[in-house]
Amino acid sequence: MRRPRAATEPELARFQQELEVQKRSKYTIKQYGLVVASFHRWLSKQRGRDVPLRAAVAADLKQYQIHLTTQRGLAKNTLYHTVKALQAFYKFLGSTNATELKPPRRGQPLPKYLSEAEAARLRQAAKGPRDLALVSLLLFGGLRVGEACRLLVPNIDFHEQTIRIHSGKGDKDRLVVVAPRCLDDLKAWLGERAATSSDYLFPSFLPGKPMTERTAQRIVSQTARAAGLTKKVTPHVLRHTLATTLLRRGGDIRFIQRILGHASIATTQVYTHLDDAELKRMYERARPEF
Repeated sequence: MRRPRAATEPELARFQQELEVQKRSKYTIKQYGLVVASFHRWLSKQRGRDVPLRAAVAADLKQYQIHLTTQRGLAKNTLYHTVKALQAFYKFLGSTNATELKPPRRGQPLPKYLSEAEAARLRQAAKGPRDLALVSLLLFGGLRVGEACRLLVPNIDFHEQTIRIHSGKGDKDRLVVVAPRCLDDLKAWLGERAATSSDYLFPSFLPGKPMTERTAQRIVSQTARAAGLTKKVTPHVLRHTLATTLLRRGGDIRFIQRILGHASIATTQVYTHLDDAELKRMYERARPEF
């Protein structure tokens, strides 16, 4: 017997359009769409026929959560985002069927970061002015990868040593202070890049488009390998590296919150726990053996 194949419903397309209007990230829009489509397939399989998403009741959603937990064995973080996606979708439909779903409490993994020596090696291994400019911007500015890719040259104030980030996460603007060394790297790239009418600091080969996030991630990964770093290095690891280094050098937690563009101080607090973890590791290395 062939398994029923759930069709893509208009409600899902409209839901993703609404997420775009809310300026949710492309990653969130894609992931929420995958979650809802997966639930639709499961629901149709349970009923033995294609079932409209609107036909799901609270018991269906609860049973799906149980299925993901017991049979699929999803991790807490994955299950948390799955529940959030389904709640957002059914709220969009004007339904209360998902309100009783309870997402699991997520663990708070410590962010991965580079030591200052590793960060220096990364910069030294950059291949060409463009790659160095990107790595420096992520390390010294703590920008999210999408913010770095979409950064406009007019938003860099070389005199004031600041960068204005427009429409960052949560559609909030912020001002980022950067080191002279970073600005020197950006100037070097601007002096080397091919003549272009684009205002993007990192233009794409496609007219009027910025560098893609995937390209930026690949540049960081390749540079890390060239530097001989064995750990996985991503743009977000460089963002964590800035936050951790600022904290260890005496930076105030609220100052770091402003630099990173966190809406809540609670998000930034993870770096204080990170420092506690490093303190324990240092003690383990240096503890006396009386």
